[in-house]
Amino acid sequence: MSGDHSFELRILKASWGIAIDLVARVTVMGTPPAGGLPAASRTWLVVTAKLPAVDITHLLSGLRSVAPSIERVEQTGQIVVEVVKVDYVPTDYQPEAMAAAIIGWAGEVFGLDEAVDVSYDPVARKYKFVF
Repeated sequence: MSGDHSFELRILKASWGIAIDLVARVTVMGTPPAGGLPAASRTWLVVTAKLPAVDITHLLSGLRSVAPSIERVEQTGQIVVEVVKVDYVPTDYQPEAMAAAIIGWAGEVFGLDEAVDVSYDPVARKYKFVF
C-alpha cells in the first residue's frame, strides 16, 4: 500500500465516454490528519490535487461507501487516503464519476470486491451511477 497508486477509470457505454486518471496514496497514522475529511471512524480523505468542490464531494462520497471495507482490511490506526493528482477531459465528464474512480482505486489498493453499476440514460444524455 505504500507509495502512489494510479487508477484509470474508463466508461464507454454510449457515443461518448468518461476517462479519469486518479493518483492517490495511503498513509496509516496514529492521529487524524489536520484538515482531513472524515469518510468513516478511522478513514480520512485529504485532497492535495487542485479540484473543484463538487469533485471533492463525490470523492468523499465514494470513499465513504467503501470505508467500512477498508477498515476491515486495515485494522489499526487512522487511514488517510490522499488524492494527489486527477486528470480528466472536462467536456466528457460527470462529477459523479469521481466516486466511481475512488471506489475502483480503493478496490485495487485494498483488494476489495466493490462494484459500481454504470448505465447510460439516452433520454437524459448522461451516465447513471449506482454505488
